[in-house]
Amino acid sequence: MKKQYSWMGIFVWLCASVFYLYEYFLRVSPSVMVNELMQTFQVNAGAIGLLTALYFYAYSPMQIPVGMMMDRYGARRLLSFATLVCGLGSLLFAVAPNIFVAGAGRLLIGLGSAFAFVGLVYVSSHWFAPALLALLVGLGNSFGMVGAIAGEDLLSILIESYGWRLSMFILAIVGLIGALIIFLGVRGENKVEDHQPKATNMKAVLGNLKLIAMNKHSWINGVLSLMFYATMSAFAGLWGVPFIIKAYGISKVMAATIVSMNFVGWLFGGPLLGYFSDHIHNRRYFLMGSAFLALLTLSSVIYLPPMPIWLLYTTFFFVGIFSSAQILTFPISIEINPQEARGTAAAFTNFLIAGGGTFLAPLIGYILDNVWDGKMVAGVANYTVQDFRIALCILPISLILTIILAFFLNDSPYKKAK
Repeated sequence: MKKQYSWMGIFVWLCASVFYLYEYFLRVSPSVMVNELMQTFQVNAGAIGLLTALYFYAYSPMQIPVGMMMDRYGARRLLSFATLVCGLGSLLFAVAPNIFVAGAGRLLIGLGSAFAFVGLVYVSSHWFAPALLALLVGLGNSFGMVGAIAGEDLLSILIESYGWRLSMFILAIVGLIGALIIFLGVRGENKVEDHQPKATNMKAVLGNLKLIAMNKHSWINGVLSLMFYATMSAFAGLWGVPFIIKAYGISKVMAATIVSMNFVGWLFGGPLLGYFSDHIHNRRYFLMGSAFLALLTLSSVIYLPPMPIWLLYTTFFFVGIFSSAQILTFPISIEINPQEARGTAAAFTNFLIAGGGTFLAPLIGYILDNVWDGKMVAGVANYTVQDFRIALCILPISLILTIILAFFLNDSPYKKAK
């Protein structure tokens, strides 16, 4: 019986997963220091918004190059380099004398963070047997969800106790130590599989990218993943809180807590659905079934009359559970493409998500502005519940498209699919 893992593999996977959690801390960090940054740099909210977005300007275009580099150079050097860059970016941000230097630090953080999730998928696919792939990607993704759930609270405590500069300096030290641990601790490559094909030069890497781009199922899988991810990125990440405040007349804190149950659902759902899909060997049906259930639960939140608060908490939790099936698109991206292109295949999917995802949330905002009656309250646009329901129709439509695309997805292993 072929060995399914090694102790070094477990160590490398833990390093990649903790790095993913760490970069999530850094990703959300500006959200809890907005007032402090405005006061320090004497800038307005627009400038802080741009400062925050610089992370994504570096993160998104780096996805495919990161995947290609993973296939060429492996995990050890690139993950240690990425953690180092995040640490240095945090350090530059911490000592920044002005907004421009802080922006440069934010760009460095985005650059280093671009390696995190692709590196996690790469390690899961190279250091472990294929039967564990979706489970490990799901578990690793849960580390990121812990960062999303707890990061803001822990950072708030740090900033309240030590100020934003010292807090970022502490995070910088964590990154520098993490880079050293990965560089010194990771040794060798995967010892599980008997044959590990690897791109030997840049020509081979570019050839892999061409194969992936010419595989129509890579595009179907990537667009499907983007549509599925909208429930978290556009709703839980931005529009869910103002909608719940308006629909239920509750406080911002309570609304944020309710919506955060989506992330809790992802935390538990990713590993569970990954485990079952690994054992049942049919990820496509899991995607279709989960998307259908996500459609039902999310639509009930948006379009049904207000429900009891306890039921709203529960429903958001199950929206997260069902939406977490989106993580299965990464094992699929690996399985439907050549083995030597695993990093590039995962990065291709993440690139489509990161790039396309930037349009969904603004599209909802654009629809809101166009159906809004123009009424203002305390200088802020007063959107009605009906306005939100019209604009948020993008989300059920996205889930319906997910189900339709899954029908056309061939998730058979690469050799059988050719």
